[in-house]
Amino acid sequence: MRALIIRIFRFSRTETATHRKLDRGDVLWLRWVLLSLCVLIAQTVLLATGCFEQLNTAHTAMLQGAPFHLSADGAAQGDVLSPAIGFACSIGLTLYWAAVQMYQKSFGSRCLLTALALVAVALPGMLSVLWDRVLYVVPLLFCVSAVWLAVVCIPFFRIPRS
Repeated sequence: MRALIIRIFRFSRTETATHRKLDRGDVLWLRWVLLSLCVLIAQTVLLATGCFEQLNTAHTAMLQGAPFHLSADGAAQGDVLSPAIGFACSIGLTLYWAAVQMYQKSFGSRCLLTALALVAVALPGMLSVLWDRVLYVVPLLFCVSAVWLAVVCIPFFRIPRS
């Protein structure tokens, strides 16, 4: 046992002596993983505390209004997706959207793509009324807007121009 500890100690000392800088690819992976994890952890906290429930209730009330006319039965059935499947969709969307946002060169292109993504994510929530059901898209909208906000406000998550 003592010999194993000595070998580990010697190995760690030699590794720190030959410490090298991270490659550009490693830094990009690190940025992408950190950005995705930050957004997903924030979404998990908001889901666990029930912060999205008020927005989901407002979404259902809006769909029961004038242009959509969602029935009371459709509103009472609740969300089409289970919470686990909704969170799995959020994971995939966050991972993809973080990669897309990191590679955008200008603020204008980030904003334009985010606006288009928000419309594309919100549209199924509106069209679900055709099947007399409700699809809550608030967590997905949060993922898209949180990734955009993090990339715009925190320079670490942007890829430097070369």
